[in-house]
Amino acid sequence: LRRALVLAVPLGAAAGVLGWRAPPGDAAAIACAAVHLAVCALAGLVGLARLWSRRADRFAPLDAFAIDVGLLLLPVGGVWLVASRAVVPLAGFHEPVVTFTAAHFHYAGFAAPVVLGGVGRLVRRTDESRASCILRRTATIVVCAGVPLTAIGIATSAVVERVSAVVLACGMLAASTLLVGFASRRAWPRSRLAAVLFVVSGASLLVTMALAATFALTSSAGRGSSLDGAIPLGTMIALHGGGNAFGFALSGLAALVVLDALRPGDDDSRARPP
Repeated sequence: LRRALVLAVPLGAAAGVLGWRAPPGDAAAIACAAVHLAVCALAGLVGLARLWSRRADRFAPLDAFAIDVGLLLLPVGGVWLVASRAVVPLAGFHEPVVTFTAAHFHYAGFAAPVVLGGVGRLVRRTDESRASCILRRTATIVVCAGVPLTAIGIATSAVVERVSAVVLACGMLAASTLLVGFASRRAWPRSRLAAVLFVVSGASLLVTMALAATFALTSSAGRGSSLDGAIPLGTMIALHGGGNAFGFALSGLAALVVLDALRPGDDDSRARPP
């Protein structure tokens, strides 16, 4: 399954981009989104298989569990993306909430747990301090639980929605501290590029999650909501959405890829012999 996913991911990514550029309701938009959903479903199967393989260990370690959660939540984002491209209401929600939900399950649901899982593995395998251990566990648990809880709150109760959104924002701020204060230092001896990307990823969360908490406390994404809050919706899309997509998710995942590409002991800040 994992090998099939690695081969399918470029196709799913390309289909997602092409489907997004096509007009909503167009056959090409729907077909491309469906291809993307199929790849997301395959990712979910990989996550399920990973979880099942560690059932005897109670799904430990926590960083691997976080990656599994991200893989399992990705198909949910794929379903909402298909509904968005088909201009079909889903679970009683209409546009633009359908598109926002698709985006949240791709970034907060998938990217955030995967970044935290990768960072957790990096920090755990080094000389981890008690402070970083507590911070890592808190951020991972809160983020993994906060995404589905926020979705439940949006579907059921404004009070639950606000509490869940603030809790999730706090978990992401803990993740920001973990990325800037610990992951970047662990990465620096091996890759200065990865260290800088971790700093960018964590620093982005300071802005994006402050906006999220403010919007959640002054507005709602529930059924019938006007989406009017203390922060204009356009600002949320540009700063919260764009900041999380490019600042947090892309930088954090790129940093993990850079580190994974280096052999143990490699350091891209020094010249290597031919």
